[in-house]
Amino acid sequence: MFFESGHVLSTKTRRVVSQMGRMHMGVWLQSERNMIVVKAYVSGIAIDCPDSAALSAFYGALLDIEPVNEGLVIARGDEGDLEVWFQQVENYAAPTWPTQERGQQIHFDITVSDMDAAEEKAISLGAKLVDDGQDSFHVFLDPAGHPFCLCRESTGE
Repeated sequence: MFFESGHVLSTKTRRVVSQMGRMHMGVWLQSERNMIVVKAYVSGIAIDCPDSAALSAFYGALLDIEPVNEGLVIARGDEGDLEVWFQQVENYAAPTWPTQERGQQIHFDITVSDMDAAEEKAISLGAKLVDDGQDSFHVFLDPAGHPFCLCRESTGE
């Protein structure tokens, strides 16, 4: 793995740490050569789509989050927010899930406490159910064609 300073980082010098549970994942990187410690974390994810406002509105409604411009702040933490942005592109070509002709690129796993209610909500917002063969998750396509999963919340049993 290479870091922007040009240092090569071995597996043993990388350590993934979790701060604030699932809300904030960070990575601590340490170069063996200069003992430089760099804290890096994901602060945003950009997703290509044909209509950024429409896709932002779709996920905002699905997740009960107020969109910010054409993005969503899905986690807030002491070190910053985790943002998802929908990036409008010309000649957008949707993924061809489940085939890999045009791979899924990215997908969300959205944990829900009530699968039936969440499925009904997703469909009413414009999602298309494409696979409900598993008890623990169902696969949908969002209005831009990206696959996403609604995942049944684990009861810990």
